[in-house]
Amino acid sequence: MSVTFLGNSEYRHYVELGPAISSVNTAEHFCHAGMVVISPDTWNYCDQDLFELETVDETNYTRVLHIAPPKRKRSHSLPAQSQGFSNMIDDERKVHRPSSQHGRRKLSLLPLIESVSSVSRACSPTGFQPLDSAPRSTNLKSAVTNRMKKFGKLRKIVTTVTEMRLDIALRLYILHPVLKKLDDNQPLEYLSEMRQVSILFMNLVLDESANTEMLLQEIFEIVYSRTKAMHGAMNKVFLFDKGCTFLVLFGLPGYKHENDCAHALMCSGRMKSQLDKMEGVQRVSIGVTTGTTFCGVVGHPQRHEYSVIGRKVNMAARLMMHYPDKVTCDTDTYQACRLPLTFFDILVTKRMKGLNNIGVIRQFIGFSKDEKIEAKCIKHSVYPTLGRQYEDSLIREQLKNVKRDDCKRRHLVFSGPSGIGKTKVLDQALFIANQEHFKVVSCRIELEDSSYPYFLACHVLRSLLDMKGYSEHIDKEPLLLEAIGPVDCEYLYVLNNVLGIQIEKPVSLVGTDVNERAKRKLLFRKIVIECCDVHGSVIVIDDAHNIDTASWDFLCELISIKHFLIILSVRPAILDSPSCREALYFFDHHEVKVADLSGLQLKFVAALACQMMNVVSIPKDLDYLLRERSHGVPAWCLEILRDLLENKDLVIVNDNGRRRSLQSSVVPSKALISTNLGMQSQDVPSESRVQHLQGVSATELVEDDDLSTSDKNLLQNLGYLPGAPAHSFDNPSNLKIVKSTDQDVGKQLTQTVTRKAVFATGVEAEKIPIPPSMKELIIARIDSMRATEQLVIKCAAVVGKVVRRDILEILLPKAHRPKIVRTIRRLIDSGIFTCSKISTRENIINTVDEGANKHHCYCSKSETMSGTGEPDACFEPMFTHQLLQETAYEVLMESQRMELHSKAANYLELSADELKSHIPYHVLFRPPDEDLEEQIKRVDNKLQDVDAVIAIRTKRIRNKVEDEAFAQAARKVKSQRGRRDAIFVSTKEAFPLVLKIAQGGVSMDSTKIYIENLLTMYDGLIRHRTCLDQQQQLLVTLAEACAAAIAIEKHRRASYLIKSAVKVLEEIKKSSTTFVKENSLICARINRLHGKTLYKAGDFNGAYYVMAEAAGLLGIKESDQPKVSRTMEFKLLLDFLWYWRFQSHMKRVHNMNNEDMEQGYLFEDLFRMDKELGYKRLKFIHAVKHFFTIVGKSTHVHQVVSAYTSMVECCRERGWASTCEMLQSELLMRCAEQNEELSTQNRSCLCEMYGTSCVHYMVNGNLKKAEIVGKAAADICISIHDEKTTKEFAPYYFFLCLFTEKYYESILLLQTMNKGALSSKDPHIQVLYKTICVEIGLAGGIPPDSIAMCIESLRQDIVEGRGFAVKPYIRNYAIITTALWFARYENWTESKEWCDCYLPTDSKTINFFSVMAELNCIECMLLTMRESSNRKKDKNNVKKKFKSVKKSLKKVPVLQSRFYHLKTFHSAIRGNRNGMNKLSKLVISTASSQGNLYEIAWLNLNKAKAWNSLGCKTNVNERWIDHSRNCEEHLLTTDQNHKLVTYILAHKQNR
Repeated sequence: MSVTFLGNSEYRHYVELGPAISSVNTAEHFCHAGMVVISPDTWNYCDQDLFELETVDETNYTRVLHIAPPKRKRSHSLPAQSQGFSNMIDDERKVHRPSSQHGRRKLSLLPLIESVSSVSRACSPTGFQPLDSAPRSTNLKSAVTNRMKKFGKLRKIVTTVTEMRLDIALRLYILHPVLKKLDDNQPLEYLSEMRQVSILFMNLVLDESANTEMLLQEIFEIVYSRTKAMHGAMNKVFLFDKGCTFLVLFGLPGYKHENDCAHALMCSGRMKSQLDKMEGVQRVSIGVTTGTTFCGVVGHPQRHEYSVIGRKVNMAARLMMHYPDKVTCDTDTYQACRLPLTFFDILVTKRMKGLNNIGVIRQFIGFSKDEKIEAKCIKHSVYPTLGRQYEDSLIREQLKNVKRDDCKRRHLVFSGPSGIGKTKVLDQALFIANQEHFKVVSCRIELEDSSYPYFLACHVLRSLLDMKGYSEHIDKEPLLLEAIGPVDCEYLYVLNNVLGIQIEKPVSLVGTDVNERAKRKLLFRKIVIECCDVHGSVIVIDDAHNIDTASWDFLCELISIKHFLIILSVRPAILDSPSCREALYFFDHHEVKVADLSGLQLKFVAALACQMMNVVSIPKDLDYLLRERSHGVPAWCLEILRDLLENKDLVIVNDNGRRRSLQSSVVPSKALISTNLGMQSQDVPSESRVQHLQGVSATELVEDDDLSTSDKNLLQNLGYLPGAPAHSFDNPSNLKIVKSTDQDVGKQLTQTVTRKAVFATGVEAEKIPIPPSMKELIIARIDSMRATEQLVIKCAAVVGKVVRRDILEILLPKAHRPKIVRTIRRLIDSGIFTCSKISTRENIINTVDEGANKHHCYCSKSETMSGTGEPDACFEPMFTHQLLQETAYEVLMESQRMELHSKAANYLELSADELKSHIPYHVLFRPPDEDLEEQIKRVDNKLQDVDAVIAIRTKRIRNKVEDEAFAQAARKVKSQRGRRDAIFVSTKEAFPLVLKIAQGGVSMDSTKIYIENLLTMYDGLIRHRTCLDQQQQLLVTLAEACAAAIAIEKHRRASYLIKSAVKVLEEIKKSSTTFVKENSLICARINRLHGKTLYKAGDFNGAYYVMAEAAGLLGIKESDQPKVSRTMEFKLLLDFLWYWRFQSHMKRVHNMNNEDMEQGYLFEDLFRMDKELGYKRLKFIHAVKHFFTIVGKSTHVHQVVSAYTSMVECCRERGWASTCEMLQSELLMRCAEQNEELSTQNRSCLCEMYGTSCVHYMVNGNLKKAEIVGKAAADICISIHDEKTTKEFAPYYFFLCLFTEKYYESILLLQTMNKGALSSKDPHIQVLYKTICVEIGLAGGIPPDSIAMCIESLRQDIVEGRGFAVKPYIRNYAIITTALWFARYENWTESKEWCDCYLPTDSKTINFFSVMAELNCIECMLLTMRESSNRKKDKNNVKKKFKSVKKSLKKVPVLQSRFYHLKTFHSAIRGNRNGMNKLSKLVISTASSQGNLYEIAWLNLNKAKAWNSLGCKTNVNERWIDHSRNCEEHLLTTDQNHKLVTYILAHKQNR
C-alpha cells in the first residue's frame, strides 16, 4: 500500500493506493451482517492455527467461522548481554502521550523525541497551537541536548524530524473553517453544531492505464480552485468502493452565504465541464443535497477529524452513484437555490438504499460550459433610496471634494452584513455621479470572480480605456504609448495577464532580472492618469470582499490619484481579516473612510414593501409584522414578502376606487414609492428578485373580502394618523392610515386603477409563521461576524432572550471581560442586541423612528461599569428578535446546550443564594438560612469553581456582643413572668428592649429591590431547569419564584408561575406514584401558594379548598369551606387558657422542623384571609392553631412574631386586655433575645402591633402604656421606613407626644408620613398632615411646614374642592381646626367661613379625630361667645354641644380632660367661680390618672394668667400671636428647649 499526498501551498490531503485497498474493497462486497472476510494476502500473515475458515463463492477470500483462544506461553529471559540492547530498544519505542490542559495538547519532548507518526499524532487538529520559531527551536534544541546527555548520541532521524517543524506543516491538512476557529482559541466542543449545509459528493471513474498519482493531483487542483472560488471546503478525498470520491461542503462556519445551494450547483457545473475534458477521467458523477446536518469533530480523543454526518450526506452519496455522469440534486436544493427553471431537468426517481421519501430528483444542466467570465453590473432600482440621508450626504460631499481637487477627499467603504442595503447605497452613488457628470466605472464582484487573478483590474482598465477611446491593445495606441513613455513601454508585456493580450517581451530584457510587480503598478498608474477625466472619475464596486488578491494591488495604486474617487461595499469580515496585505493597507489608509451600515429606520419599512411589490399600499397588520420581524433589514423584508406571496397569504389586487375594502391600510408618501425618471434612464439591470415580486399578477378587489382590522390604540403608538385615502401624503411620518369605515371613500378615490397588497380571506397576521429561509439569512449574518461574536451569540442564546453579562462570562470558555464588553458593544451596534431596559417593543419602535441613539444603553451606571475602565457596557442586553435567539440556539448540539444550561443554572443558583441572603427567609416561605459550613458544602457540590467557593468562604459569622442594659432588662422581664404578673413592661425596662429590636432595621424598599432582582434570576433558572428536564428542582424553583412574585404583589406573574408548577407536579405524578408521599412538604407548599393566588384572584372558595389540600398533606384536618366548628372553637379556647395558666412550666422541648414551619405559614395565610373576609371566629381558630405550632418549640423569630401578633389582635377584639398585654410583653422579650433574626417584615409586624396598641391605649386614656408601645412603634417605623404603619400611627403618636409634652419627638415621624402620602398621593393623609401642622401652631409649637401654606392648601383641597375625596371626619377636623386658628386671631369673618363648611358627623363614625373636631368646635364657639352680644343664644348652643360630645367621650376617654377643661373655660366666661374651681379639680384628677401633662400645664397657665382674678390683661396672648405669625411664615427653627408658647383662654376680650 502506498500513501499519495495531494495538495498545494494552501491545503493538502492524502489518499491510500495499492493492492491492499483493492483487496479490502473486494472483501467488502462478500460481507453480510455479522461476517468477517479475509483477503488472501491477509491470510498469509495470520496464525492459521487459531482460525476456522471457509471459502466464499469459490474465491481465494475466506470467511472466519471460529477463533480459538491463543495458548499462554512461558516467557524466556534473554541472556544478560542482550538485555541492555533490549532495554534501549524499548526505551526508544516508548510512546509518550501528550499532556492535556484545557482541551489543548502540546508537544512534549521530555521523555523522548518521537517518530514521525508520534509527532503527527501530537499535532492533530485538537492539539495544534501556532508556534513562534525562536522559542520553539530553543526548546527543541535544549530537549535534544538533554536527551543526548542521558542516552548518548541520538540517531539522525530523530534530529531531522525535530527540525522539520511538523506542527506548521500539518496545518495544511486541516480545513480552513476549522483552522480559523482553532486560531481564535475556540474549544473543540464548540466546533460541533447542527447547521444547514450543502453537501457535494463527486465520483470520478479514472482510466486504469493513466498515472494515478499525477492524475489525482491535477484533479485535486481543479476541484480545490473551483471549491475555493465558491467558498466551499474540501473535506475528504478517498479511493474505495465507489472509486475516486471527493466530499465538498458549502455553508460551514465562517463560509456561510445566503445561497450556498446555488454555489454548490454552480461549482458542480464548472467542475464537471472541466473534468470531462481531462485525459484519464472517464466519467464524473456529482450529487448535491441540502439540509440540517451534524458538522463537527468525530472520532477518538487521540485520533479525530472534522466531518459531517446525517441523512443528507448519505443521500448525496446515493445520488452520485445512482445517476452516473450527471449533476443531480434533491428537492430541497432545487427550492432553496432560486436559480432559473431552465437550469434543471426532472429525472426518474430511483429506489436508494436506506432512504425513504426521496422526492423529485433533478439534473442540473446550468454552468456546464466554459463561458467567458465578465463583470456583472450593479443591481439597479428605479425607486428612491429610503432612510440613507447620512450616506447620501457623505457621497455628495466626497464628489464635491473631487471636483474641487480638495485634499480632504476620502475614498468610501460601506460595510454591512448581507442584505442590509449596501447595493442600494451604491446604486444611489451611481445616480448622483451621473447627475454630476462624472465618468463612472462600476461592477459587482461575485464569489466566483475571486478565483481569476486581476479580474477587477482588467475590468476597470478596459472600461477606462474604452471611455477614452482606446482599445485594449495598448501597444497599438500611439497617444497612450506617448503618455506612458518610451522607457516604460518596453515593459507592457507585464500587463498580458491583466488585459488578456499578447505582447512579446523585448529581446533586450530577455535574461534580465525585472521587478514585474513594480513595473505593473507603475503602468497601472500611468494608464489610469491618462484615461482619467479632469472633471473626475468614480469607481463603484459592489461586494468588494470578493475582489481577487492581485487586484487589491491595483486599487492601492489608485488611492493617491487626483480627480479619482473609489466607492466600495464590503462585508464586515474582510475588515477584521483582510484577504491580503494590500487589502489591509487599503482599509487602513488615511484617505479611506469606512462607514458601517445598519438597518433602515422602521418607519420606512412600509415604503420599502411597496417598492418591492410595486403597490401603493399594504395592510396595516403587514406593516406591523414587517417592523417586528425584519428589523429594518431589506433582505429579511424581501424573504417575508416572498413567502407570503408564494403561500397565497398575501395577494395583490387591482383597485379602481369603486369598491370599498374592509381592511385598514398603510399608504406611504408618494415621493417614497414613485419611480424616479432620472433613475429609469440608467441602462442598468434591476434587482431580479424584486422584479419577481413586482411581476405578481393582480386580481380585482371584490367587495365581500373579509379582511380583519387591528386595535386603533396600536396605530397611535406607531405614529399613524387616520385619514382619507389618497396617493400623496406628505406628513412627518411619511405614512397615513386609510380607514375602511369612511363613508366618502368612493368619492375621494380617483378612477385610476392601482395595485394594492391585501391579506387573503381568513389570514391572521399574528399567526403567520416565520419563513425558514430567514433562519438561513440569520445564520449567514452570524457567520460573517468575528469568531468571538459568534461564540457570544451562541452562548447568549442558551441564556434566553434577555442576557446578563455576568452569566456570559461564566458560559464563555476562557472569558476575557474587556473582550466580552467590546463584543457586546459591537453586537448592539450591529443590531443583534439592544438594551433590555427598554421594556416594550413600542418603545423600541418609537426610539428608532425618532432617529435617536437606538443603540443607547439604559442600564444604571453601577451595572454598566465593567471593571475594565470602559463605561456604557450594557449589563443586560437582549436579542432584538426572538428569531435571532432561537436560530442561534438551534445551531448548538444537544450536548452543548445541556452543558451550558447546567453551567448557567449553577451560577444563577449561586447568585440567587447571594440575593436570598439579603431577603428574609419567610418572605419566600422557605426554611431559615442554613449553617455557613453547610452552605460551603452545598456550594462545593453545586459548582466546582475555586473562585466562587473562596468568595463564599470569606464570609464570617458576626460576633454577638450582648448589650449589658439589654441583658439586665431581659432578665428582669423574665423574672416577672408568671400567671398574671407580666401585665406590661415599664418604660425604663422596655427602652433597651425596643432599642435592640429597632437596631438593624433596613428600608422595606431595598428588600423589594432584592426580590425583583431575584425574580429575574428565577426566570433564567426556570428556563435552564426546564431545558435540563430537572423536574424536582424545577418544582422548588417555581414555588420560590411564585412566593417572590406574591411578596412584591405581582399577582398575575404569581398565578402564571403556580400554574406552571401545578402542571409540572401533575407530570411528575404520572411518572412516579410515590412522589407526593415522599415529597409532601413541597407539594403542600405549592398547594398553599396556589390557594394564595386564587384568593388574590377573587376565588375565595377555591382558595379555601386548595388550602385544605395543603393542610391534608401536612397531616392537619382543615375544612375546605370557611366554616366554624363550635366544638373546635371551644376546645382551642380551653387549650389556650390552660397554656396561659401554666405557662411558667412550659419549656422548649425541641427545635421546629420544616414541616412545623410550613404549618405555621399555612395558618398565617389562613388568618390573613379570614381577617380580610371578616370571619372573626374562624380567624381566632387559625390564630390559636398558629400559636400552638410554636408552643414548646425553639422556633425562629418570624413564626414567633406572626403567631403572637395574630393572638394579640384576637385578644384585643375579645376584650382580653390582660392577656393582650402579657402577649405583648412576652413578644417584646423574645424578639429582643432573637434580635439578629428579625427581618424588616418582622419589624413591620411588630410596628403595626405596637402602633395599634398605642392607639388603643391612648384613646382609652392609658398614656403611660401608650408611651411605651408608641415609642417602640415610632423607633421601628423610622428604622424600616414602614409607610403603611406610619400613615395610620403617626397622627395618634403626635397627640400622644403632645399630651406627654414631647411633641417634638413626633415631628420626624410626621414628616415621614407626609413624604409617603405625597408619593402615594393619599388625600386623607395629606389633609391630616396639614391639619396637624395647624394643630401644632395652636399648641404653641413649631410646625414642620408653614401654617400659611398649609391653610391655603386646605382651602384648595376642602373649601374650593380640588377633587380630593377626603373622609368626612378628617374633613370636619381640618375645617374646625382652621376655623379655631382664625378665631384665636380674632379674625371672625374667616373663622365663620370655615365653620360654615362644617358638616355634622354620623354618630356611627365616632373616633378620636371626630371627637377632637367637636372639642375644637366647642372652643371656637366659646371664643365666639366671649365676643358675642347675644350670649344667651350662644350659651344654649354651647350647652347642646357639650351634651352631644359627652356621649362620644365613652369611646374616646383620653379627651375627657380636654372636655372638662373647656367646661371650666365656659364657667370662667359665665363668671361661675365655684363651678370653675370644681371643674378644675376634675380636669387635674382626670389628666393625672391618664398621664396628660399638657392638659394640666395648660389649665394651670390659664388659671394663673386669666381666671384667678376673673379678669385678664389686655396683652395676655401677645406672645402667642407673635409666635404664631412667625409660624405662618415658617421663620422659626426648633427650640432646643422645646417649650410651647401656649395660648391663654382668656374669659374676656383682649383689648
